[in-house]
Amino acid sequence: MERYKVKKAYNDTQLKRMTKVNEVLELSDARAKQIMAYDNSLIEKVEAKKAVRKPRAKKVTETVKDGE
Repeated sequence: MERYKVKKAYNDTQLKRMTKVNEVLELSDARAKQIMAYDNSLIEKVEAKKAVRKPRAKKVTETVKDGE
Protein backbone atom coordinates (compact mmCIF):
# COMPACT_ATOMS: atom_id res chain seq x y z
CA MET A 1 0.00 0.00 0.00
CA GLU A 2 1.45 3.27 -1.15
CA ARG A 3 0.25 6.83 -0.76
CA TYR A 4 -0.93 8.74 -3.82
CA LYS A 5 -2.06 12.34 -4.14
CA VAL A 6 -4.99 13.19 -6.41
CA LYS A 7 -4.09 15.78 -9.08
CA LYS A 8 -7.48 15.79 -10.85
CA ALA A 9 -10.82 14.87 -9.26
CA TYR A 10 -12.29 11.67 -10.67
CA ASN A 11 -15.11 9.26 -9.89
CA ASP A 12 -13.52 6.27 -8.15
CA THR A 13 -15.59 3.11 -8.57
CA GLN A 14 -13.95 1.27 -5.66
CA LEU A 15 -14.48 4.14 -3.23
CA LYS A 16 -17.95 4.76 -4.73
CA ARG A 17 -17.48 8.53 -4.61
CA MET A 18 -15.72 11.45 -6.29
CA THR A 19 -12.19 12.09 -5.14
CA LYS A 20 -11.04 15.59 -4.26
CA VAL A 21 -7.99 17.44 -5.56
CA ASN A 22 -4.98 17.12 -3.18
CA GLU A 23 -6.63 14.21 -1.35
CA VAL A 24 -4.15 11.54 -0.24
CA LEU A 25 -5.25 7.96 -0.96
CA GLU A 26 -3.79 4.67 0.28
CA LEU A 27 -3.78 2.47 -2.84
CA SER A 28 -2.35 -0.91 -3.67
CA ASP A 29 0.21 -1.01 -6.46
CA ALA A 30 -2.20 -2.87 -8.76
CA ARG A 31 -4.99 -0.32 -8.23
CA ALA A 32 -2.61 2.60 -8.77
CA LYS A 33 -1.40 1.06 -12.04
CA GLN A 34 -5.01 0.66 -13.19
CA ILE A 35 -5.74 4.34 -12.54
CA MET A 36 -2.48 5.47 -14.19
CA ALA A 37 -3.19 3.26 -17.21
CA TYR A 38 -6.55 4.98 -17.62
CA ASP A 39 -5.16 8.51 -17.24
CA ASN A 40 -1.63 9.24 -16.02
CA SER A 41 -2.50 12.79 -14.87
CA LEU A 42 -5.05 11.73 -12.22
CA ILE A 43 -2.73 10.68 -9.38
CA GLU A 44 0.92 11.02 -8.36
CA LYS A 45 2.97 9.11 -5.80
CA VAL A 46 3.72 10.86 -2.52
CA GLU A 47 6.92 10.14 -0.64
CA ALA A 48 6.29 9.16 2.96
CA LYS A 49 7.46 11.79 5.41
CA LYS A 50 9.54 10.59 8.31
CA ALA A 51 7.85 10.99 11.68
CA VAL A 52 9.14 13.89 13.74
CA ARG A 53 9.31 13.20 17.44
CA LYS A 54 7.69 15.81 19.61
CA PRO A 55 9.60 16.80 22.74
CA ARG A 56 8.15 15.35 25.89
CA ALA A 57 6.38 17.58 28.35
CA LYS A 58 8.36 18.42 31.45
CA LYS A 59 7.22 16.65 34.57
CA VAL A 60 5.53 18.79 37.21
CA THR A 61 7.59 18.69 40.40
CA GLU A 62 5.53 21.03 42.56
CA THR A 63 1.99 20.22 43.55
CA VAL A 64 -0.38 22.88 44.83
CA LYS A 65 -2.63 21.86 47.69
CA ASP A 66 -6.17 23.15 48.02
CA GLY A 67 -6.41 26.42 49.94
CA GLU A 68 -2.81 27.57 49.45
